[in-house]
Amino acid sequence: MEALVAEYVNPGIETDPTALTEQSFEDLADRLPGWAAIPTEPDTVILEETGAMAADVRDVASEVMTDIFRFFGPTASLPPVAESQATVPSTWVAPDTAGYTVQAGWRVGIPAAGDEMLEFEVQASVVISPGSSSTAAGGVTLVQVDGSADGNGLGGNGVQVQLIDSVPYLFTVTLTAATSGGADEESDEDYLDRLASELALQSPRPILPDDFAVLARRVTGVDRALAIDLYKPVDVPYLGSPADSNRPRSVTLALVDDDGAAVSGGVKTAVDALLQAMREVNFEVWIIDPTYTTIDVSFTATAYPGYDAPTVQAAAEAAVEDYLSAATWGLLPYSDERVWVSDDKVRYLEIAEALNRVDGLRYVTALTIGPGGGPMGTTDVTLSGVAPMPVAGVVSGTVS
Repeated sequence: MEALVAEYVNPGIETDPTALTEQSFEDLADRLPGWAAIPTEPDTVILEETGAMAADVRDVASEVMTDIFRFFGPTASLPPVAESQATVPSTWVAPDTAGYTVQAGWRVGIPAAGDEMLEFEVQASVVISPGSSSTAAGGVTLVQVDGSADGNGLGGNGVQVQLIDSVPYLFTVTLTAATSGGADEESDEDYLDRLASELALQSPRPILPDDFAVLARRVTGVDRALAIDLYKPVDVPYLGSPADSNRPRSVTLALVDDDGAAVSGGVKTAVDALLQAMREVNFEVWIIDPTYTTIDVSFTATAYPGYDAPTVQAAAEAAVEDYLSAATWGLLPYSDERVWVSDDKVRYLEIAEALNRVDGLRYVTALTIGPGGGPMGTTDVTLSGVAPMPVAGVVSGTVS
């Protein structure tokens, strides 16, 4: 049986203005029997101009697909092959032994095909010390100015090259090898065919801990997932207790819905089934609920003149409750991505910051925080569990 070869299929957008105009002529003739394109008639001229403008638009559209895939490829760890610059070692001989510096960026020409000369430049400055008349043999690396495969195989040991820049001293430049290492940028056609072939080899298999978290979000009902690497939860009797925090090839996932609440049993079962089917052999996957810690907050503050104190107080209490909300705990403040960055501290100063951002609140005069029903203080509160989440308890403020 003939092997199937994956290759990129171009959508084939017509961009020739003449072809587009002729198609318009044919369509109009089909719709209006007896109509014919007459070069001097306005309708013919209008269709010709429209065809030219449509060709410009379609030409841009034909390039968009290529640009999209050249952008997408690197995100799948399949970047196009970039051009590279050929290099070659060289020796520079000075006019005397007074001491000179071969400057980075000085350009030389190396003969190529026919009368063509390819430009190379000094990669890094090299000093010729006083008392010496030359650099070390091959001590100056020349690098191709415009990377391409055409820069390979030029020159050779003992070949003298020409200075292009106006250098203040009379140097003699000799190569000690042939140029090598140059490569052309991968063409769109070659890259898209290779991308299609290599993508066909890939399958969505979770390997890294975050891979499991990403795939868990495929299941309806999972808003965010936290992956805990090397962890086996305690409630696995046949593996023994207590929990193991250094178990190779184990990943435990904590799952929440869009309110930050633990997902239902059915959702956990669906996630487990999905990941068990996709995991590599010998990987262990466990599903747990987050651990919620109630946090109480008490504060007093002063409002700016002109603001209604009870309104500011209500807004301040709401700001604290928002900060402690499991729905947003662990989200990145600078991104819309639904990630869960684990954080086991409710920070005293962050609650103070949340209060200070409330419209109309001038300053905080007193603030204490603590675990629900426990002692209050002015230090951070540590949340419990391997997948910790806070819950707002009694949030009481007085604003005057």
